[in-house]
Amino acid sequence: MNRTLNVIAVAALVSPLSVIDSGAAGAWAGKEIVKEGVPHVMNPATPSEGASAITPREAWSAGGDDEEDVLFGVVTAVDVDAKGNVYALDMQLSQVFVFDRDGKLLRTIGREGEGPGEFRNATNMFILPDGTVAVMQQMPGKLVLLTPDGKPAGDFAGPKGDDSGMIAYFEGAVAGDAVVLNTRQFARTATKFTVSRALLAVGSKGEPRGTVLSSSVDQDPTAMLNMDEKEMRFLQWAAGADGRVYTSENFDAYEIKVRGLDGKVQRVIEREYTHRQRSKEEMEENKPRVVMRGGGGQRLQPTIKSSPTDRDILRIFPREDGSLWVLSSKGRNDQAKGTMATFDVFDRDGHFVRTVAFQVPGDFKQDEFHLIRDQLVVVRGARASRDAMMGGEDGDAANDSDVDPMSIVAYRWDSPATAKK
Repeated sequence: MNRTLNVIAVAALVSPLSVIDSGAAGAWAGKEIVKEGVPHVMNPATPSEGASAITPREAWSAGGDDEEDVLFGVVTAVDVDAKGNVYALDMQLSQVFVFDRDGKLLRTIGREGEGPGEFRNATNMFILPDGTVAVMQQMPGKLVLLTPDGKPAGDFAGPKGDDSGMIAYFEGAVAGDAVVLNTRQFARTATKFTVSRALLAVGSKGEPRGTVLSSSVDQDPTAMLNMDEKEMRFLQWAAGADGRVYTSENFDAYEIKVRGLDGKVQRVIEREYTHRQRSKEEMEENKPRVVMRGGGGQRLQPTIKSSPTDRDILRIFPREDGSLWVLSSKGRNDQAKGTMATFDVFDRDGHFVRTVAFQVPGDFKQDEFHLIRDQLVVVRGARASRDAMMGGEDGDAANDSDVDPMSIVAYRWDSPATAKK
């Protein structure tokens, strides 16, 4: 799951969405089989109900060159509450911007520090079912809880690592009445370096609920200077309101495993798909940027092997109606002018029924977006802001004057092309 930085633009629809259908609805042509006791839904390359295009109209925006009242630093996460208010976590400013459905800035909550309701270098944020705002601090991993009006509501550190050591939190999401945390733990000895990854399910107070997925890799310390993009980006995941977790665990496979909080695979959804080839320029653009520290603070630049093809599945969005919206490599990159992205839509049975194109302005390689409830929230200039925060390839900080201010544009939409016509 990749996160947005800097400015966010949020837009809502003022009039009904424009939906264009192409292709008549037909019978689903896939098949369902059972492998080792697990149902597998085998989908063909084309959807049964054809293609749709949605053209929402911008509702509101914040930030950017023309905005004087709102100035973002680096926005890393966005969520929407039950009232339609939009929450945007700014990692650089250590605060959360709160906008109402019409784009009015209601307040900012949280601040930098280590006291109640305070955090540092927070990378993720999401809203719990009771409306509490959970801000995720990466290291040491903990969730800082705030009421919607900004009052401290406690924190929890969540599960401990080996020998009761702390683990790092990278992402989090609500799954039913639980929270799923994407965690990593690092251990180093004279002979090996161990990276342990896990999706851990916890309750509202941090109590363990189950391990959704886990893996551990031992490496020679020198191997850390030679990395593979496929290993670094092996997992995409999302959590649904139904309490299930959806994981894509293979860089080179269009395959989604539907898991319970206990990690048991309940269903596997597959689709016929041909890998998207990258150009040499794209291989360089998509290379993960990593800088490591050696002894005495020495900067180490690992050699990273880039894949000649894109990852098949880039994002997964479980929807409230039970459908699953999936962004593929082709759905992101190979789009006509004026289309930001095209999603593959699967119904609640895992059948590939539609494709839905969002016809809004933007550059997916630079912008990021979130499908949350009835809003499409677009973060303009996310990649440039992220690169500026991380610094240039030589590790020097980028000149902020070279980066356009981030903005948020939000669109509201009524899901006219969900799993069913």
